[in-house]
Amino acid sequence: MNNNLKPLFPCLFFLFFVFFTPSLIVQAEPIASRIEAVGTAAVAGENWAAARKTAIDAALRQAVAIQLRRLLEPEGRKFEDHKDVLEKLISEGVDYAQSYKIMEEVENKEEKSLMVRLHAGLFNAELTEALYNSGVLGSRNTPGKISIALLIGEKNFEGDGRTLPFQEFEPISEALLSSILTKGEVTVLERASVAEMAAPENLDKALKGDIKAAIAAGIQCGVDGVIMGTAISRELPPDPQNPGRVSAQANISLRLIRVDKGAVVGVSSEFSNGAGATKEESEKEAMAKASAKVGQVFIKQIKGLWKDG
Repeated sequence: MNNNLKPLFPCLFFLFFVFFTPSLIVQAEPIASRIEAVGTAAVAGENWAAARKTAIDAALRQAVAIQLRRLLEPEGRKFEDHKDVLEKLISEGVDYAQSYKIMEEVENKEEKSLMVRLHAGLFNAELTEALYNSGVLGSRNTPGKISIALLIGEKNFEGDGRTLPFQEFEPISEALLSSILTKGEVTVLERASVAEMAAPENLDKALKGDIKAAIAAGIQCGVDGVIMGTAISRELPPDPQNPGRVSAQANISLRLIRVDKGAVVGVSSEFSNGAGATKEESEKEAMAKASAKVGQVFIKQIKGLWKDG
């Protein structure tokens, strides 16, 4: 947890009023890896720096409040039935903030107030665990959903994504693996969101195999884990037995990183062949086969590694 984010002036009554005013509450949505929230603070004297810190803390608490709603609604739980426990979690909200990115900052000189709008990445696993430990979500038989960012350096028939800006390349393997993980109840952060939240230099280095950069990108995105590595496809020589078919081979080699521990905790590597009427068809089939194998391995690893915290 980030102890540097401790609140300056905790006030539960104020927090309850701010965070649960209907105009500020986002309706129940699936668990997300990032939350948009707003915080406002009064300025004492001319100390705008202190007000900025207080506004950030308030926004982070609001992010936690929004996420709590999203976690409770699918389970049929109501805030009012667990108000004491949830207010305590909100008062400790900054402890659940893994990262944040300020999107807007507005100073009101006349009213001497400051508003901050930010995107927050939360320790979602820890927040869910707190709900289970407090009894709000009942007994825990299965782990909560884990959020993952995919950082795959892919070289396919169209180009080499390791040499292009992150947002300008769409790996075939990433779309396939994302679908498999999602079906396995693993939350995958969209590529556009990763590009927006992580520093470009970290993404560039991660695609080339830099583990430290991948961890840094994961922290910036607020995810629990990162899957990084390479996916390479190549055309195979013609098959004399099938002259009208094109063959391809895909090699996917990936590592699973647990962000909170800053370490590689799983690996999977697969070769698969594909055939089709065109190069594109054969490549997609080869990638799909390899991605399916790798995806199933990672689903088991993720559920096992995060089960006990």
